[in-house]
Amino acid sequence: MRKKLFCLLCALAWVASPLAAEPRSGFGLYGASSNQQFTVNQDVSPINSGNSLGLGLEYSWPLGSMVSYDLGVYEIASSAKSSQFPTAELIKSNSLWGRFKFWVGPVYLSVRSGRQLVFLVNSKGTGTVSGTKSLPVSFGLGLETDGGLLVDFQSSAVKQIKLADTGNTLDAQGSTLLLGWRF
Repeated sequence: MRKKLFCLLCALAWVASPLAAEPRSGFGLYGASSNQQFTVNQDVSPINSGNSLGLGLEYSWPLGSMVSYDLGVYEIASSAKSSQFPTAELIKSNSLWGRFKFWVGPVYLSVRSGRQLVFLVNSKGTGTVSGTKSLPVSFGLGLETDGGLLVDFQSSAVKQIKLADTGNTLDAQGSTLLLGWRF
């Protein structure tokens, strides 16, 4: 897997080298699409469809010509259905994270960690059940043009998110694609 990721990074750097971007400071705003699935108490069937959409915001600081640090947040949401939570109709996931990006031209490999907050919400917005857990270190691959366009792919797995006052836990696993613009 690491060899394939390295080869993909090298190929993207070669193809995108005329774009000649490097770490930039500033805000980035993006849309998020995720296939992250949530399961309750290590059950095999997920409680959501795995098709989630959301929005995010980040700020980036260059730490040199080949390294930058980002601080960001995004929220994704999808419909939910669970026998353990029969009134829950929506699952929302908020992530607050920091990451280092290691650049090769306009392409970067990222290492990310942070905090994930999950909400199960009914149609009236009441009866919220929530849980929070530290994000394990995860990796991503991205591209950012000199004009500000950014594309980022992240993969993560979070185990045992404890839901407040229920005794239940959630596991979350999947990938997220971010498409946006740096100002």
